Amino acid sequence: MIQRSFHIKDYTSEKFNAVLREVAGIPEYDSAAQVLLLMIDQNWDTSIMKEKIRLVKATLPKAEIVGATHYDSMIDTGYNAPNNCILSFMMFENPAFSIHRLHLNGLRDVQIGEAAGDIIRACDSPKCLMTLFASMPRDIGIILDTAERDNPDIPIFGAQAGVQQLFTETPDSSFVYDAFGIYNETLLMVLFYGESLHVKPSYNFGWTQVGRTMTITGLRSPYVVSEIDGRPAAEMYERYLGIPWHSVRLAVENISEFPLVATHPTDAGGMMPMGRIPFAWTDDGELLFAVSMHEGEKIRLTYGLPQQIFETVEKDALSLHDFSPQALLMVICMNRMIFLREHEHIETDYYRTIVPEAAFMHGNSEIFRYNGAGGEMHSALIAIGFREGPAEEIMPVMYEPEVPEAEANDVIPLELRLMAFMKAVTSDLEGTTAELLQLKDNLEEEVERKTLENKNLSLHIVQTLADAIDAKDTYTNGHSGRVAKYSREIARRFGYSEKAQDEIYIMGLLHDVGKIGVPDAVINKPGKLTDEEFDAIRNHPVMGARILGNIKEMPQLVTGARWHHERIDGRGYPDKLAGDDIPEEARIIAVADAYDAMTSNRSYRRAMEQSRVREQIEKGRGSQFDERFADIMLQMIDEDTDYQMREI
Repeated sequence: MIQRSFHIKDYTSEKFNAVLREVAGIPEYDSAAQVLLLMIDQNWDTSIMKEKIRLVKATLPKAEIVGATHYDSMIDTGYNAPNNCILSFMMFENPAFSIHRLHLNGLRDVQIGEAAGDIIRACDSPKCLMTLFASMPRDIGIILDTAERDNPDIPIFGAQAGVQQLFTETPDSSFVYDAFGIYNETLLMVLFYGESLHVKPSYNFGWTQVGRTMTITGLRSPYVVSEIDGRPAAEMYERYLGIPWHSVRLAVENISEFPLVATHPTDAGGMMPMGRIPFAWTDDGELLFAVSMHEGEKIRLTYGLPQQIFETVEKDALSLHDFSPQALLMVICMNRMIFLREHEHIETDYYRTIVPEAAFMHGNSEIFRYNGAGGEMHSALIAIGFREGPAEEIMPVMYEPEVPEAEANDVIPLELRLMAFMKAVTSDLEGTTAELLQLKDNLEEEVERKTLENKNLSLHIVQTLADAIDAKDTYTNGHSGRVAKYSREIARRFGYSEKAQDEIYIMGLLHDVGKIGVPDAVINKPGKLTDEEFDAIRNHPVMGARILGNIKEMPQLVTGARWHHERIDGRGYPDKLAGDDIPEEARIIAVADAYDAMTSNRSYRRAMEQSRVREQIEKGRGSQFDERFADIMLQMIDEDTDYQMREI
């Protein structure tokens, strides 16, 4: 396996052809089982891009192409200039990759993650998955959570394009190059596999966390943060960095040294920092992000010092050096380039001393997931090493890139002096105030522990109440628990957050609480109900809402109790709501409740056969049930080949 990379400045067809002919003359090209071409291009002219693809296919028919066009950098990095093009060829001795494209229109985030996970699971020896999204907005966290569910040890990495375009060839060989048309909602995936292929991932952030922990307390959408700690989000930058949010538009240059960071736990017990860079703010003090943010998420400010970042990169590069990669792919955040400016090449030089022709790409945000940690982030450098066959007996010599230092008479730039000052001040915390910080951390841990205990106690109380409700019906056992479980699963598949799944689970447990006010003789009557008895049954949603309405801390509980018997066509009860007027959670619980009713023994009939249950759910789509949630329930039925989802 070898890697060859070329940087073509000021594109001309002559320069492009010369590179292709050079690759065609490499002996490894003729003997390669597969050749992957990663093409990063600055030219947005469709006709020129089509011509480039035609030339590649004519000269290098083995090359399978994936790539992207990227936006202009705010600085001249040497790579990001008009008409620039980077070609990186990976030549494999054995079959080592497959390319997959998924059109995302109409797909939920969970479905996208399932499709990616299916690709990994279908492979005998998967090693890593490269993902290139031409899509916004998407909750990459949900996608990655779903994709890695059964594949935690398979690294997933790549980039999300945003305003960029990703390209490949369509089956009819026409070139896909449309950022704002149908192909903007596209996910390209390259699955690397094979017994002889070895992969080693590396993730680097490099900024130091500083200041107190803050909480996102308000979202207008997953990409618009309205409040942090109960105040307009942009106030944070005025308070800590002196950037007046009422009069100045946020620019990345103002905050590149100070990314926000969210830390997520890893399977190994550590915490992975994930950068968060807002690209703009509104007059109302809202911060606009290109990655999904979450209410309740904990964030902190960080500061960067170039020398410090170079040190962390060198450490990561050394770990890859021991792996002896033959090829290396890097995903680099533009914020790092803006921050490091003319010195941005230094960190890539560390890796190119290991693999001289290593390739890089960048996007609107980076994607990295490995062993349960990571997601969508900014300010990161991701490096993935590849090697075929056994490790090299002799390790490559590690050359240390030259890190610039100011001469004695030079004036050190103010930002470097300020960063050094902040580093020193932060280091002082290890002295007199370190104990206070430790006490603060211990207090936060104690609060989290007590919060978890209270949550578990509350859930136990709710479960006990649900069991008491179910006990009124001598013919059913665990109805509320099953409805809660089915409701949570429907919500999960539909893309609800974990917090929202927990909420709908409790709604499901208490959806029938109003039956406390219905006489046992009515609930357990085997024969036909009288009008008065039927009215008592139909009144249980109103009674339930009245009971749960007294719990002011959890107002959402009323939703499931009052409206789980409403119908999409408006023929339900108690309020005859129709369509979207019925709260979404109630529409989910309605499907789950009906399903469990049909799969349980009742006083007036036995549980139905699975095929009959499916038929009834299908029949109720669009009339009794919301079609989207009915479809998810049908999917769950089809997966339940042993008919386990029922009262046992």
